[in-house]
Amino acid sequence: IYVDAVPERTAINNTAVYYTVYDGSKWSKPAIIKDDGTLDDAPVLVDLGEKGIMAAWSSADKIFDSNANVIDVLQSRNIETALFNKASNSFGEVKAVTMTTDEDVCGDVQPALSYYSHNGEERLIICYSKNEYSKSGEADEALIGDALNPISVIAYQYYDFENDMWRTTYTEAEKDTIMKSMNWTEGQFADYQKAWYGQGFLNMIPNVSITETLDEYGYWSRNPIIVENKNRISPIVVDSDMITYNGLGIFAYVVDKDANLQTESDRDIYAQIY
Repeated sequence: IYVDAVPERTAINNTAVYYTVYDGSKWSKPAIIKDDGTLDDAPVLVDLGEKGIMAAWSSADKIFDSNANVIDVLQSRNIETALFNKASNSFGEVKAVTMTTDEDVCGDVQPALSYYSHNGEERLIICYSKNEYSKSGEADEALIGDALNPISVIAYQYYDFENDMWRTTYTEAEKDTIMKSMNWTEGQFADYQKAWYGQGFLNMIPNVSITETLDEYGYWSRNPIIVENKNRISPIVVDSDMITYNGLGIFAYVVDKDANLQTESDRDIYAQIY
């Protein structure tokens, strides 16, 4: 799968996710997975064995005209998936991972998938970046810096194999944790679930920073210095990827700590394990 232009579309909607299949001697004619006229980006794949191959990508939730504001385009993007049938060499129904709600107006990008199956147990998780943009110009006008410096978080969703869909609700255990941590009523939680429909959110940067001093043999030459990370600027996720290893989903990502994409020396790589 790959992203390419669709010649007959307007410039602002002109990229789509294509796929082509190799039969051992040649590639098939490329086809668009979901030819709905909307802007697509960032496709990824994961093999589900006999079930097929899952594709995920970022897609705008509507077709824009040539006068569209860049921020409106950026924050319109949601994550979608489709399952490729290895027997028919075609994709099935496209399913939404994320959606636009009154609260969730983020641009969802950079999906990454991990699948595990063993002794009848299977798990499928998708991680992605959620970028929230603002318009700082006069009369709600978007400036160049607005597009470059969103508020960024990492979210994730689980696949519900029993109902053959991405989750749209939280489990009872998750509900209990959320309500206790926020001291919410049932009504407040219901509003939260309607707005965020089962999404989980990762802490992108550790709560503490550790500075080590090592000797020539790699041993500590003095006790590490541990400093709590306070008053942190909301960072931006620059890149991410995910693999499955020994039954674990390992998610790695690059964070720009000061949320300034013009500086690169403050970028670090982090990993979290599911």
